[in-house]
Amino acid sequence: MIFSDYVLVYEESSDDRPQPKGYAQKTHKHEAWRKKFMANLVKAGLHMEEETVESEANVIHFIKLSAPWPVLVHYAEQLCMRAPLQAHPNPSHNWSEHILKIPGQRQSGRVFQPDAAHPDRTCHPADIRLWETPEGPNRHRPPHRGRSVRRCFPPSRRFYTGWLFPAAVVGLAVFLYGVLTMHNDTPSNEVCNSEKTFLMCPRCEENYGCAYWYLSDICMFSKLSYLFDHPGTVFYAVFVSFWAVSFLEYWKRKSASLAHHWDCMDFEEEEERPRPEFAAKAPCVERNPITGIKEPSFPKSVRMKRIAVGSGAILVMMALVMIFIVAVILYRVLVSIFCSGRIHFVVPPP
Repeated sequence: MIFSDYVLVYEESSDDRPQPKGYAQKTHKHEAWRKKFMANLVKAGLHMEEETVESEANVIHFIKLSAPWPVLVHYAEQLCMRAPLQAHPNPSHNWSEHILKIPGQRQSGRVFQPDAAHPDRTCHPADIRLWETPEGPNRHRPPHRGRSVRRCFPPSRRFYTGWLFPAAVVGLAVFLYGVLTMHNDTPSNEVCNSEKTFLMCPRCEENYGCAYWYLSDICMFSKLSYLFDHPGTVFYAVFVSFWAVSFLEYWKRKSASLAHHWDCMDFEEEEERPRPEFAAKAPCVERNPITGIKEPSFPKSVRMKRIAVGSGAILVMMALVMIFIVAVILYRVLVSIFCSGRIHFVVPPP
């Protein structure tokens, strides 16, 4: 015997009296449909038990159906049903609360806790000002304000800003490390202490104003380059890679938590609405094959003409860009050849 979730009932005649013409064929057809339907129920994973009750005129069949737990879990996930949450086992007060408490700031978690004297009171009047903070609407959203509050108070900005704080602190620490160890950099010290020892070649011909220079002239540039290229930057690069992965994973967790609390788990973002100018100029209306909603549209011939004109304009712009790039390259090559003295203009004698 099983506990029934649903009961199907049908009856069959047990009377031997003659039946109307075509009754037997109709009965066989219904029986075939019934067997196919019950086979599909068994195939779906439901448990089935049949019980019959006979009387003088007919036989009543009771089909008891029950859904096992795996089937319920499967279809609950398919239908995005919200399961009830268990009570949180941790106490409301812990040792870290006193350590991390900011002086002069209200505890935001107490705002919506029931009052001891008035259990039906769900909000303390003195703590209503918590809703003026950026975190208030995100953490304690009214049940009827889900999607509108989500647009007015996007939690991604505050979450991203909060996660930028450790990256900024570590980056500042790495920069200060470079400033403090700048004077201990051996290559920079060698460049700065070389003074007039190493004479470097000019960067161009002397006829054009380029003179010889000493290696010690770039002392300041070598020290500045050390600020952004020292062993601490390697550590910061590794830290940022782990920080980025952690940020993405915790954002997925945060977004799932907000979607659950705001009752937006099964919410699908609507497609972007057409621009008012486009809707005003559209001569006809067509049904969107994805949403099934009628939207302003242009005929296919007009769309193809516009696509052709747009594609042609893009190709012309790309051709102009390529022409200018080639022209600049040729200009620089000719100027460099002329400046190097390889081309001599010979004036023919009169």
